[in-house]
Amino acid sequence: MLTDETRANTVVFLIEMAKNPCSRNPEFVEEPFHGYPLEQIVLCIDRRTPTLSPPSPNVPSRHCLIDYIKDPLRILVTESLSFNPLNEFFICEIADGFRFPGHNTFKDNIWHPTSADDIFDYISDLREYPERSPNLAQLDLTDLLYPISTVMADAYEFTTLRLILILSDSRKVPDLDLEQLHQLKNRGLIIDVVNLTQAVALDGPSPPLQLFQVEKFLKNLSDNHEVIPSYYFRPSTVEEAKKAFERLSVHPFLRLGK
Repeated sequence: MLTDETRANTVVFLIEMAKNPCSRNPEFVEEPFHGYPLEQIVLCIDRRTPTLSPPSPNVPSRHCLIDYIKDPLRILVTESLSFNPLNEFFICEIADGFRFPGHNTFKDNIWHPTSADDIFDYISDLREYPERSPNLAQLDLTDLLYPISTVMADAYEFTTLRLILILSDSRKVPDLDLEQLHQLKNRGLIIDVVNLTQAVALDGPSPPLQLFQVEKFLKNLSDNHEVIPSYYFRPSTVEEAKKAFERLSVHPFLRLGK
């Protein structure tokens, strides 16, 4: 978890970046690929998924929800890199806290991208987080602000930064600091969400009020057309999940018809 001092410094940084949008790295002179800026994509994957019952009597093993989103994740990465081979991915996962897998992830206090090969290896090895600690419900998405702010600080001028949040267990919805997330949104961060929490039957009670507040906030983001609108998906089947990830692979500028 971030200290109060780090949180405060992050807020100050975001305010200064908003005042001086040209303060990011000015040395980028390469033409945008096909007329669209380079995209930096933060993939935040919730590994705290419930285990599913066998899909049929002929399948003896039990499956995790993550098993069903591996192919959609591969589609997302493949299509995005096909659209622009220079796109970069940053991997974050939710387990007993926020984890940042990869080598030299925070070298020189900057969150560095994961190579394409490492991303596909990560997806192949992706597993459910087995622990069921009460602390899993105390996560705060505000703790992602500092890592994201280091990406924003080091970004080239013509860069689009996007957070794709994949939620999978409504019993442990992370806390959201709406004010600070709005600051990131106003700075240009695009926040997309795939909410898989209702794609399966849960084996325990969910906090309906907390889930409602989170969903209301995310839907409000997707309805905001003053900036590039966010996407919010709540697929009910595996096929719908695949379609959601396919749509997310397209550059956000196309949402405005640019």
